Amino acid sequence: MKVGRDRGWEAYGIEVSKWAADCGRTTYNLDIRNIKLESVEEVWGKGFDAITLNHVAEHLHHPTAVFKMIFKILNDKGILLVDVPNELEGFMYNIVGNLGRKYIWYRSKEPTLHHTYFYTKDSLIKVLDKCGFKEIFNRTLNEDMLIRSKIIGGEAIKKYLFKIGGFFNQGPVIEILAKKKECFHEVDIDT
Repeated sequence: MKVGRDRGWEAYGIEVSKWAADCGRTTYNLDIRNIKLESVEEVWGKGFDAITLNHVAEHLHHPTAVFKMIFKILNDKGILLVDVPNELEGFMYNIVGNLGRKYIWYRSKEPTLHHTYFYTKDSLIKVLDKCGFKEIFNRTLNEDMLIRSKIIGGEAIKKYLFKIGGFFNQGPVIEILAKKKECFHEVDIDT
């Protein structure tokens, strides 16, 4: 939000954590509200040019309902940017991690309880399509993952593996840019 505001955009945000919303307001003087998405239209109206969900969709209990609400508050030429962990990449790295657990890195065997949905690039594109969006760009990012080195040089090995994954478009984070479909009459946003 700060980057967008610094570039001259009107930036608004919602945050489920009251502490995080307060921090964004006091630290960066941002218009962040501790409200639900359903209240956005009442607070700021609709007709947004861009909406971002940065590591949010994997936490949602009803992602299609959220994407449909976003569809309603975006303007007709608006764009949606979604970043989520790459489940396919996570699966691949878990296999490698389990094979080399004692030697290269460690990743917890416990399930990730705070993620309610796991996405591959294809599954996220299908969900967005179902909600009235057309993917216009996608890529994977090589952000760092929670894998700790168990040996000297393990961090270098990890970075090398991330670069290899990026070469095959299998980085740890999926990024999808989407817009509303051209044929609005073909989209049933109420179901």
